[in-house]
Amino acid sequence: MLGNSKMDVDQLNRCVKHYHFLSPRLQTSGFSNYTQRTGCNFAQPHTSQTHSPPDITTKWYSPFSRLFASRRASCEETSATEMIEQAQESLKQKGVGNTSIVSELEIQNYLAQETGKDRLFKMFTRDHIGKSSSEFAFTYQVTLQAAGLTFLMMSFLAGRQAKQEFIDRNRATVFKTRFQAFRRLNDQIFLFSMKEGMKWAMRVSLFSLSFMGISQSIAVYRNKSSPWEYAIASGTTIGALKANMGLRGFVVATGFGLVIGTFMGVVVLGAMKALNETQEQRHYWEIQKELEKEKYYESRGKLEAVTGL
Repeated sequence: MLGNSKMDVDQLNRCVKHYHFLSPRLQTSGFSNYTQRTGCNFAQPHTSQTHSPPDITTKWYSPFSRLFASRRASCEETSATEMIEQAQESLKQKGVGNTSIVSELEIQNYLAQETGKDRLFKMFTRDHIGKSSSEFAFTYQVTLQAAGLTFLMMSFLAGRQAKQEFIDRNRATVFKTRFQAFRRLNDQIFLFSMKEGMKWAMRVSLFSLSFMGISQSIAVYRNKSSPWEYAIASGTTIGALKANMGLRGFVVATGFGLVIGTFMGVVVLGAMKALNETQEQRHYWEIQKELEKEKYYESRGKLEAVTGL
């Protein structure tokens, strides 16, 4: 066992004591380093007789084997996804990729091919999912809001007027009970306010519908925003509403409507340009979205036809 016979007894005992405290791993792999560091010149021990080697399979290899097995299972699960991604990548290289990018040239070519009649027909028709055009929806929304606001305002004013008229008319009237007086007052206020509110709401809704319909139709047909469509719409609408006043009244009302419409058109055009919401820009965005949808569904159909999904 001993490789140096001149070693004294104390050093021998110290080396033997340290050797027994060595771990099996150090005894097998780091024995030479230990002898050089401590000065104990032991021969290589037979660890197979004194210490059994560690069970590498169960102690060290098992966690790694489970990790590798789980990673392999996850890879097998994602193999189908990887195949689809590879198919998509190959299709993109061939020009059949799932892309919906529309170039400026495509949009300009589409705008150059469509006519004013096409835009006007699209304005008053619904798409394949039953959705109205943005111009028609805007006209309907403005008309409804104007009618509702007018009804509330005129009902309130008519109610105050009806109350004052009832008081003035019945100053000398003697009612049997206080309840009867208040009942008649409330009935008159309610009926008169509803009547006046509905009357003015109908007038304003007709005016708004005619004004917005004519102005939006002209803007869509020309595909351009300007004060002229508001002037024409205002003059035509006001002139038609005053047609019962004779030719002179019709001409005066039309001229007044042209002036008011021009002023209104200048204000509205300035606001639309400030917000970047002119007819040209809004129609450009609509065509861009439409072409992007067409390209997307076309590329998706080609991809499904090739991959068979």
